[in-house]
Amino acid sequence: MLRFAAPTRERSRRPAQTTGPESIEPFLEWLLQRSGLEAGAYRPRALHRRLAACLRHCRVPTPEAARTLLEAKPDSMPAALNSVLIGVSAFFRDPKIFQFLREVVLPELLRTQGNVRIYSAGASEGQELISAALLLAESGALARSELLGVDCRRDAIEHARAARFAPDALTGIDATLRGRYFRPAGGKWV
Repeated sequence: MLRFAAPTRERSRRPAQTTGPESIEPFLEWLLQRSGLEAGAYRPRALHRRLAACLRHCRVPTPEAARTLLEAKPDSMPAALNSVLIGVSAFFRDPKIFQFLREVVLPELLRTQGNVRIYSAGASEGQELISAALLLAESGALARSELLGVDCRRDAIEHARAARFAPDALTGIDATLRGRYFRPAGGKWV
């Protein structure tokens, strides 16, 4: 079973780092907390690099103006969050790792356990988890396996659940696998 979900459990909140050269910009801390995320779990420098993209997305010049806008239009919050948190996903993104999974890890797990359970935190749009599902399908073990992908961005989860990909997203997939498990539909591959 392959599922994608947004986390739903309340987590203990760690305070964001608010002093020193590695502090999180207050607007970004507010955005993350309003989105149900722990600001302290993110690297301040990485977040700060994405601040300009968020301001461009909101079409405002300052973090204060972005907060004012988002407080007035809370339905814009997910898109603003997406401009800050970049999801990176690709089919068979690290070929050596997937080769090791195919040749060593999965055969051993299937031999000793009989099934496989995979949890993908930060699954983004799901390509890596779907890649694992393809390996399991090829080994005949997908039906008795459980795969769960989670991401804090709900639209990424919706995209992963829909499993509709642009043709160029499938470049990492061997033509045989692509032909066996994907079909064209309206300019996309499903």
